[in-house]
Amino acid sequence: DPKCDFPYVFIPNTFTPNGDGDNDSFKVEGNFIEALTISIYDRWGEQVFHTNDRDKYWDGTFKNQGKVERRSRQVYV
Repeated sequence: DPKCDFPYVFIPNTFTPNGDGDNDSFKVEGNFIEALTISIYDRWGEQVFHTNDRDKYWDGTFKNQGKVERRSRQVYV
């Protein structure tokens, strides 16, 4: 279930992909989201995650290939 009710959207301001079960993924959530495109870039402008699927999330790895992205800061659009 989304973490908020209409018309609000929940976008985490931080997450910790360390496998402890708390805040391990970055996912935009909200009721009534019909379309979503999200791209995440590292500080050098390289895209590390992209999806058009509102049910997908970023697990903190480089292009979801299993290697944890340890470059400390990323931005989303």
